[in-house]
Amino acid sequence: MHNENVIVYKNIVFDVGDVLFGYPKEPNRIHELIAQKNPLAFFPLNEGIQILKDCHARSLEDPTIRLFVLSNFAQRSFDFLRSTFPEVFECFEGIVISDHVAVTKPHPLIYLHLLETYELKPHESIFIDDKHENVKGAEVVGMRGIICTDFKAVRKELVTY
Repeated sequence: MHNENVIVYKNIVFDVGDVLFGYPKEPNRIHELIAQKNPLAFFPLNEGIQILKDCHARSLEDPTIRLFVLSNFAQRSFDFLRSTFPEVFECFEGIVISDHVAVTKPHPLIYLHLLETYELKPHESIFIDDKHENVKGAEVVGMRGIICTDFKAVRKELVTY
C-alpha cells in the first residue's frame, strides 16, 4: 500500500500577497521600500513557501502537475519581488499579473486569460488566495478555489492521503 501524499489537482495557481509573501500594509510604506530597492518590502511566508516547494517537488516527479501565479500586482512591485526572490518564481511555469492584462481579480476575465494562455482546464485547476472575493471569482469560471487563511487547510485541500 502506497502511503504517499497525492496532489489532486493538475494546475495549482497561487496568489502572491499573503499566500507566499507578506508586506507592509501601509501603501506609502511599501512603495517607499520598493523605490529604495529595500528587500524588506516583502518577506516570505514560510508555510506558504513550503507548500509551494512541496508542490514543485511533486511537479518534478509528475509533469502533469503545473504551477502558476495569478496576482494583482503593479509591474514595478512584481519585478522587484521577482528579482529579490528569483528561486521562488523559478518554480512556476507561468505568471499572470493584473498589470499585464489590465484587469484585476476578482473579474472573471483575468482567470479566463490564465486558463486560455496556458491551455488549462478549469475543473483541473485550483486557485489559492487570501481573499474570499478572489476565490469566488475563480469559482465563477469553473476553477476550484481555496481561501488561504490557514496553511494547514490549504495543504489538506491540495493532497489526499
